[in-house]
Amino acid sequence: MAAAALQVARELFGGLDRTRGLLIGTGEMGSLIATELMTAGLAHLAVTHPIESRAEALARTLGCHTRPFADVAAGLAETDIVIAAIGWRRPVIDATMVRDALRQRRHKPIYLIDAAIPGDIEPAVDTEADAFVYDLADLERVALDGRADRAQEADATWRIVEAEVAAFVRSRAERAAVPALVELRERFEAERDAALAEAGDDAPAATRLLINRLLHAPAEAMRHTAADGTDAADWPTFERVVRRLFGLSTKKD
Repeated sequence: MAAAALQVARELFGGLDRTRGLLIGTGEMGSLIATELMTAGLAHLAVTHPIESRAEALARTLGCHTRPFADVAAGLAETDIVIAAIGWRRPVIDATMVRDALRQRRHKPIYLIDAAIPGDIEPAVDTEADAFVYDLADLERVALDGRADRAQEADATWRIVEAEVAAFVRSRAERAAVPALVELRERFEAERDAALAEAGDDAPAATRLLINRLLHAPAEAMRHTAADGTDAADWPTFERVVRRLFGLSTKKD
């Protein structure tokens, strides 16, 4: 949920290098969210608590500042992101405080995270046009939506990876056939030259010679495979390969 809180902050403010935060209270979830924001580059964070020593202790841990608890209302006007984490069972921040702060800020938005159970922020605050209030349930929904989106992206990414791997394997297999194809072409060229030399200017004779020369070895191999009892089981496969290589019609049973 801390990551979800950061996601919402980025959607509202873009980069955090010019935003100021105020952590009210020292609750664990509030501290986690504050840490996430600072790690992401939050420009300034102040911690406040009715017991000043608690604020000072957490501020030392987080490496940030403190603010007197009596100044919370005044501090809202200077704050872009408020994290409320006291859990007093009564609102620490009410609609009047936020309305006054927004007026002083000329209605620049305030992002308020209610990280306490029960909540620290009066429900009426959420009716203010420029106040964006998220409680833990809201952040959980953001986190779940983000997880679903990442799962869809992961599926799409795996499909791309699988397609690329298949293309790579196919390409390597095709390259493996190149030496044999080169040798076959060279053999055909040599047989053509020999047929032309033997037939001279007689084109029909040259073509007959060429066909006979090219088919001699395959024909012998086919007859041998079909007739040899030890290779009889290989003949159906052999025949299918020949038909495929030369584009012959498929044999019908």
